[in-house]
Amino acid sequence: MPSNNLPPASPLVRFRRYLSGQATHIYLPLLINLLIVLSGYMICRMAFYLENRALLGSIALPDAWGILRGGLRYDLSTFCYTNALYVLLAVIMSQSEVRRDMNRFLKILFATVNGIGWASCLADAAYYPYIGRRVTASVFAEFQNDNLSDIFLTELLHHW
Repeated sequence: MPSNNLPPASPLVRFRRYLSGQATHIYLPLLINLLIVLSGYMICRMAFYLENRALLGSIALPDAWGILRGGLRYDLSTFCYTNALYVLLAVIMSQSEVRRDMNRFLKILFATVNGIGWASCLADAAYYPYIGRRVTASVFAEFQNDNLSDIFLTELLHHW
């Protein structure tokens, strides 16, 4: 029987071994999807600035990094709220026997929830010049007597 005189594996080596097993098939795609969503929110934030830069004025580079950091914190909270159910179901159902149907459901859930989130961020960019602030729930109370779908379609055609 050969003796094993190898030093103990470092935490990084143990982590790589862990990822090379079953966990890679579950957590790595989940992590990639979540990074894509977070990147999408940052792109929406940049689109907001580009659409409204005449109203916001120019921003110096040091100030821009501070704004992006603050925006990242805000995006992380939005990201956690909108993707909590997706992450929970993905982790729970990864051990399930009904993977094919559940994966289809998770893809639809992921695309729908994050599509709505991105669309609302982009719509906010078009709406900002009219009220001078970001959209909150109070906006819906202001327009309760108006047809929001007509306003939305008109602005969609006007801006994009």
